[in-house]
Amino acid sequence: MGSAFFVGWLIGLLFIPRLADKHGRRKIFVFGLFLGVLNYIGVIFTTNLTVMTGLFGMNGFIMSMRES
Repeated sequence: MGSAFFVGWLIGLLFIPRLADKHGRRKIFVFGLFLGVLNYIGVIFTTNLTVMTGLFGMNGFIMSMRES
C-alpha cells in the first residue's frame, strides 16, 4: 500500500503543478482537501484490500494536490 501511495504521488507531481499554475494554487489545494476527505471516507468503509490499495494510490495523487 505504501508503494501505491508513492506511485500516485509521483504521477500527481508530474501533472498537478502545471494545473496549479494555470488555475491557481488555492483552487487546487481546496479541491485536494475535498477529494482527500472523500478518499478517507472510502478507506474507512472498504473491506477489500485491492480497493484499499487503489484508494491509497489515489491518496498519493491527492496529496500532491495539497503540496503544490
